Amino acid sequence: MRPTRTNKIFAVILCGLIIWFPNCGKSPSAPDNTPPAVPSQNTMFVDLSFFKTNSTSQPIRPDTPQPKFNFLAALTVVTAFNAAVLIGLSIPAAATAAALSVEPQLKSDGKFHWNFSYPENNPTLTLELTAEVRPAAVLWEMLITSQLPPLEGFRWYEGQSDLDGSNGTWQFYDLHQPTPTVQTVLIEWELVADDDRTLTFANVQQGTPGFGDLLSYQLDGEDVRMVFYDAGEDDSVHVAWNTATGEGFIIAPNYMDGQQACWDSTQNDVSCPN
Repeated sequence: MRPTRTNKIFAVILCGLIIWFPNCGKSPSAPDNTPPAVPSQNTMFVDLSFFKTNSTSQPIRPDTPQPKFNFLAALTVVTAFNAAVLIGLSIPAAATAAALSVEPQLKSDGKFHWNFSYPENNPTLTLELTAEVRPAAVLWEMLITSQLPPLEGFRWYEGQSDLDGSNGTWQFYDLHQPTPTVQTVLIEWELVADDDRTLTFANVQQGTPGFGDLLSYQLDGEDVRMVFYDAGEDDSVHVAWNTATGEGFIIAPNYMDGQQACWDSTQNDVSCPN
């Protein structure tokens, strides 16, 4: 049955009323020519420079008149966090940021493609970042080609983000086990601003000693809080600090009987405020 004139008029009026819906009369999945913003590398990156700076700026010895046991305990824990989870994500975070240096192309598959090499000065990796814009989300995929390990178009990680880039996930795959692909780390992130963000890292690689472990990182201006959940032991370690004042604390089940242990602006042990 052919549409009547009344049907056509109603469709025009409806399209005019719903002024906030830009795809009226078009397929909602049809992309326009505007590429989505690449998520910040801060959706993968945790800043632990506070501990590096304060551990090297002054001598830290157990025999000092004012001991720094609490800060040392937190430093040990954070160093373990970094080695177990975060070091391996520093390169993909930098590679994601490097995509900003090239212009994407919208190809026939309906996806935007960023093609580039990393590092720029002495490239060892050939990378392709793609983005597929959906009505309510952007689907991301990073493909990697390298000589060592030998990879050709391997899906290094994938993820999705809200259209405004405020929330999303990253799923990483093991470079050394390309066939079949093996999931390693899952990141869930919320980014209000670079200094207002929350990241949760989950070990999803089955069969590994750390399977099920969680690391959460919350940055709120100058206040930082990290929580590490050990799935094997079913307990958690909390470390918090203020990047401006230098103060902080640790709560760990095997340290100070699990009580909150604090340090001051010079990282000396102090009683915790009530």
